[in-house]
Amino acid sequence: MSAIDLRLDKEIVMKPGKKETVMKNKWIKTLAVTLAVVCMAGCGVKDAAGPLSDGVMAKEAESGQDLAEKVSAETKAASKGRQDKRAAALNGELFDGRSMQIWKGKENTLLTLKEDMLYLYDAVSAQIVAQTKTEEWDMLDFYSYKDGYCAIGVPKSGLPYADAEKEGEQMVGFSFEGEMGCLCIFYDNVLKETRRMVLNDIVPTAALAEWTVSHDGTLLAYCDNWEGMNLYDLNSRKKQKVTDLWTSENNIDLLGASALFFDEDDSHIVFSGQTDQNGTTVPSWGLVGIDGKGYENHILQYDLGTAAGYSGGKLLFGEDSLFFEGGMGVIDTKTGKAAYNTEKVSSLPVSGPFFSDDGSVYVTAALDTTRMEIAVWRTSDFSLLHKEVIEDDREEMFYRSPKVCLFPELRACIVCMGGHNDIPQKTVLVQY
Repeated sequence: MSAIDLRLDKEIVMKPGKKETVMKNKWIKTLAVTLAVVCMAGCGVKDAAGPLSDGVMAKEAESGQDLAEKVSAETKAASKGRQDKRAAALNGELFDGRSMQIWKGKENTLLTLKEDMLYLYDAVSAQIVAQTKTEEWDMLDFYSYKDGYCAIGVPKSGLPYADAEKEGEQMVGFSFEGEMGCLCIFYDNVLKETRRMVLNDIVPTAALAEWTVSHDGTLLAYCDNWEGMNLYDLNSRKKQKVTDLWTSENNIDLLGASALFFDEDDSHIVFSGQTDQNGTTVPSWGLVGIDGKGYENHILQYDLGTAAGYSGGKLLFGEDSLFFEGGMGVIDTKTGKAAYNTEKVSSLPVSGPFFSDDGSVYVTAALDTTRMEIAVWRTSDFSLLHKEVIEDDREEMFYRSPKVCLFPELRACIVCMGGHNDIPQKTVLVQY
């Protein structure tokens, strides 16, 4: 679902014969890394108006902290037979000020990437529980599945590899000449690589397609503007058409998908995208069976951009802009009922929303010149749970959107800020 959170979603590139429409181009994926360095340094909020409200000051990671002190803050028994888990103080060995990317792992773990090293971090014990050497990536997304994690992205080293098949590895083919190489790597739960594939062998424009992985890890789903929505069976290595996209010759209204998710039992693909409505492009969400049956497509009341997450039958949307102002929605995909919140959360530029992986809470970050207000909200009724202020005299820390990962069981979130150009990265643990 990423070098930087510009919240720039991909525009659908039309095939010849499709209606012209004003949508963002898919090729913006290829520009994201360049823009991350060039644009964000100039995206400061130095002139933002309005004060932040007072809040509890957050604690940041200090590289000199003793690991024993961190571990002592981990899980404590609240009552017999029950434990009340809490996040430990951050591990200064991992959060040492060097640039990193973060993704929420399973349960109370965090995936972090520093250059070509991938780490699995336990937020309760403050320990690095696994690590492995990987690629250096220009763009990268992680997907959790039953037996581990799947990484899909564009490696800086490019493709192809020396051999199509290597002993001890399942490695598929070479990149399509002239296309940006897109690589897929499967890891088990302790980050041991189990399989890697060049996705351009499945679809030539793999880097421009939307991807997702089934919960059992046997299927890849993708939506490409030329081939439509398809499945790839990882066992049989065969493709299967799910649905086409709109053309002037068919009656399908879906113009393209901006996000894909498998439902809980891997029987349906849930999507958000753009739809043709009487010659006008409008935002939509829908679902379709993996056999292509039961296709549904519903128009959204508000244009809230790409779906930011899916959990427990709920599709989560956040406003599609560089700075989020409060517009978000939750769609019950079983009943079709929608709940929206369009109240502006701050007079300052706000980034987010950042959802927890279970969809129960989300975070917004209001950015001022030398302060950032982190707000934690309950998704079910959009009520405020907690506010906390992070301060730093270095204005450049607030020039771009932070990265935020939530741990609802621990009532905590990890916030990464800075870390671009020559600016060090600051990581903060917020507990609520």
